[in-house]
Amino acid sequence: MIPAPANKWSRYAAHCCDCTKLCSRWSAATTDSQFSWLHNISEFVVRLDEALTGKAPIGPADAETAFDLARKMFTPTESGDAFQKQYFAAIQRDPAVVMEHAELARLFSQTLPKEKKE
Repeated sequence: MIPAPANKWSRYAAHCCDCTKLCSRWSAATTDSQFSWLHNISEFVVRLDEALTGKAPIGPADAETAFDLARKMFTPTESGDAFQKQYFAAIQRDPAVVMEHAELARLFSQTLPKEKKE
């Protein structure tokens, strides 16, 4: 007689996928230093998702804060955080990224940062 798996996930994993490969990929994407530069953007997306799915209404101040964070994050610089450095490098090597950044800069120019409004 074959013993039953300990829980539903174990039964699912045993029949539907190679859990070892899946867990290995997930671990690499969340802990490997090669992907650590993506932490800021993934955290930003999670914060947006939580705000949009939350029960509290979103007001103009919330939108301004989100734009300010995005504007700061998408400022390419050699001396910034890991994401800004990777973004800077992408702009240096790929003309398509330059074009997309120009569009992003145009959108950001339509909203002023909080410090310039005061």
